[in-house]
Amino acid sequence: MIKRTAFFGLLLALSLSSCDDAQDINPTANIGDTEMTTVAEDLVSLEYVSNETDEITDALIEMREPGDPGNPNDPGDPSDCPTVTFENPQGEFPNTITIDFGDACEHNGHVRSGKIIIYQTAPMFESGASRTTTYEDYFTDGIEHLGTKVITNAGFDDAGNVTFTRFVDIQLIFPDGQIASWTAEYVKTQVAGADTDIRKDDVFEISGSTSGVNRKGFEFSSRIIENLVRSRDCRWITAGIITFEVITDQGTMTRTIDYGFPDAGCDNLAEVTMGDGTVKIIYIHKRWW
Repeated sequence: MIKRTAFFGLLLALSLSSCDDAQDINPTANIGDTEMTTVAEDLVSLEYVSNETDEITDALIEMREPGDPGNPNDPGDPSDCPTVTFENPQGEFPNTITIDFGDACEHNGHVRSGKIIIYQTAPMFESGASRTTTYEDYFTDGIEHLGTKVITNAGFDDAGNVTFTRFVDIQLIFPDGQIASWTAEYVKTQVAGADTDIRKDDVFEISGSTSGVNRKGFEFSSRIIENLVRSRDCRWITAGIITFEVITDQGTMTRTIDYGFPDAGCDNLAEVTMGDGTVKIIYIHKRWW
């Protein structure tokens, strides 16, 4: 039996809603390795931030029984301060759930405020169930989140693994006024842990592509060429390779990001291969503004 909480982590399916804030596009005629490294940092950090809100939603909604205060030791469960309210009784669907962090909720090294609002059509372990996430004055470490994410249970693949489709259309506004926008379309497949009720033994593989504009105004697109691997016992992606491109006046510049550096361990490091074959280590979501 599929574990009810096995569906989250990184990736979901959405009826893309675009954000209203205007964003300047930076001419890319003189982009070099420094700028490409910045694009890489933004790409992996945007993915992390997007996934983190999914983990929080999972922990605060799916993991709890009515009246359960939560587990502050769960990396995805900031149960010491947000208030969770259900429009209809918990467990009834469709339902609208509001996670309210108030003015400042600190957990796992980050400070959150505002609301995450979720509309869910059915229990997420059911094929066809979907969850739509939006934000209301929601900030993480001073970064405002705008946009929409939707995850849908797409049933089983040919190997009998449950799959979820995820579409993302989000925008982040930084404290200094910089803006990063990101759209993504993924398929997330659970490859381990579905036959137990233990959250930490869940393992997911992720495929798909993204596009966006980073905080410096550079347009990019990316594609997963080796499935990303995410285990529920680690907050970071531990393996997988992405290629990303930035189109310049001189042509298309392509780089690769390897999440498996240095040994596929649980860390926030990734390796970017430059155009000349040299490599640079980047940090995932290391207060990069």
